[in-house]
Amino acid sequence: MSTVLVTGSGTPVKLAKEIGRGGEGSVFTISARPDRVAKVYHRPPDRERQSKLQLMANNADDTLLSFVAWPETTLHDQRGTVVGFVMPKLADDQAPVHAFYSPAHRKAEHPGATWEFLLLAARNTAAAFAVVHNHGHVIGDVNQNGIYVAKDARISLVDADSFQISDPRGSLYRCKVGVPEFTPPELQDSPSLAAVTRAPNHDNFGLAVLIFHLLFAGRHPYAGVPLLDHVGADMTTDIRHLRYAYSADSQSRGLTPPPRSVPASVVPGEVQKMFYEAFTEKGLQGGRPSATQWKHALDEVRRSIRNCNVSRTHRFPGNLRACPWCALEGQGVTLFIDLGTKVTYTQSGFVLEKAWALVERVQAPPPIPQPVPERIDVEAKPLPPGVPSRGNIRVLRILVVAITVGLVAGLPDLALWMFLVGVAGWAGVTARAKPLKAERRSREAELQAAQEEFQRQTSRLERETIGRFHSRRQELAGLADEYRHLAEFERRQLAKLDATVRERQLLRHLQAAFIDTANIRGLGPTRKAALRSFGIETAADIDATRIRQVRGFGDALTHSMVAWRREQERRFRFDPNHPSIKADRDATKATFQVRRRLIEQQLQMAPNELSRIAREASARAAVIQPHLEGAAQRLAQARTDLRMA
Repeated sequence: MSTVLVTGSGTPVKLAKEIGRGGEGSVFTISARPDRVAKVYHRPPDRERQSKLQLMANNADDTLLSFVAWPETTLHDQRGTVVGFVMPKLADDQAPVHAFYSPAHRKAEHPGATWEFLLLAARNTAAAFAVVHNHGHVIGDVNQNGIYVAKDARISLVDADSFQISDPRGSLYRCKVGVPEFTPPELQDSPSLAAVTRAPNHDNFGLAVLIFHLLFAGRHPYAGVPLLDHVGADMTTDIRHLRYAYSADSQSRGLTPPPRSVPASVVPGEVQKMFYEAFTEKGLQGGRPSATQWKHALDEVRRSIRNCNVSRTHRFPGNLRACPWCALEGQGVTLFIDLGTKVTYTQSGFVLEKAWALVERVQAPPPIPQPVPERIDVEAKPLPPGVPSRGNIRVLRILVVAITVGLVAGLPDLALWMFLVGVAGWAGVTARAKPLKAERRSREAELQAAQEEFQRQTSRLERETIGRFHSRRQELAGLADEYRHLAEFERRQLAKLDATVRERQLLRHLQAAFIDTANIRGLGPTRKAALRSFGIETAADIDATRIRQVRGFGDALTHSMVAWRREQERRFRFDPNHPSIKADRDATKATFQVRRRLIEQQLQMAPNELSRIAREASARAAVIQPHLEGAAQRLAQARTDLRMA
């Protein structure tokens, strides 16, 4: 094949270096266009594909070209046959999306990527899907190799020539392939995807899976711990039966999340609801969230992002009160690594005893007087018209008994009949008492509600006034105690590092051996995907007990994986002068220094902070007390009213 091709308009295009090769074709740089590349097929495509490429090139616009490696112009050989196309070149820093959402790959290749970065990448992926859908097309073959992410989280969709393309004049060029893990439930049983007309709702399933991967550390929404014998053996079957493992009703679906996985609660409730709609019954009816809806929802989450006080790489949504990544590290799962903060060691002049003495001088706010419902005089609400009082009912019952006894005694021959007359009279009084019973139930319910409201306002007054002061002071006392022992904690951590140099080097070696690129007997793409959802990505993650938790991994396959890990261990060579030894010590010292300065700052600001909280207590009490007094009045009224009934 000549290295010079021509565009549809006859402009020569000189191919330069081959930079990629796949099953269909190769990708070349273009001598005169460093921002563009050429995809050239190994064999000339059929007429349908040629027509599709020409249609795509004729409808290319700046919006598509900014998000998609879209055919900008077709390439032709000397006979005029379409043999390829020109498309935008991916940025040098772009990598497949799975290199970011996979914890093992991310820590090795993109260690600076935080959860906030992954959230932005998810948002931009949704934006890219929205662009394709707004142009009337469908991606079809959604998969982790079709999305590339740059270091600024820009997204590029690739393999655009496989998209389902709609011609406004009526022609339709279908997508003929698909990856099972990203294929929606309603298409899992399709004998041939080539005959299926895809809809944006089908793409929305794959998009939701990609977003889930990015936000939940590479886990698959349908991979988990099976609760039933027939569940978990095959992911496509679980997708078909809507066995979403992270839903609130996951137990009834037969799957629960894998151990030590990111909980669904890491995202706000609205986003949890969107995942539920994407992965359960509503999605089958066309109700999956659209790409535009995902973009807007993820933008809302981005606006709430918070910093962790412990690690600068721990970023999380504002709906959470505590850092989820610290909580997972407490379980032995490190998803985001801290590369170390550059610290200048200076004499701050901070003295803990002086700082704490100033804290102790701050006076707590005085107790807030509270109303006592028992001391409030109120007039009972009268009974509604037609409702007899308890006294009236009591008198009527006494009369019925007295009359019945008198009749039985006076007419012994008719005693049975007189007794029945008395029973009828008693029943009549009971019927007359029904409105009173209903009124009493109503007043009991009012008393219950009044008691709950009074307790709520009492707790609120305590919590937001003096309770807030004492709670913060207790937190500060904990920080002061931590500061006293920080030097000892640091010494122990450094000693531990020194004692585990070899083990940590071996761990790094094993973490660089990725399962997804390994050739392990019996381990295909589907099984590798299942392992990823259980956090097993490298040789370092391989443990016989963990592997057996994954459905479908028996003794033989577990043995093969353990043997592969041992093979990686045998290849390890310890280097006593490795730069990581000093880097680990420096990072540990930096971490403790950052923590030390953070505590110092909080304790130095504590007197002013506590004084402000004490001042605000009176203002908060002034706001809450009218509500509390109203609740006390209501409670006193409810108690008095109930006694009337």
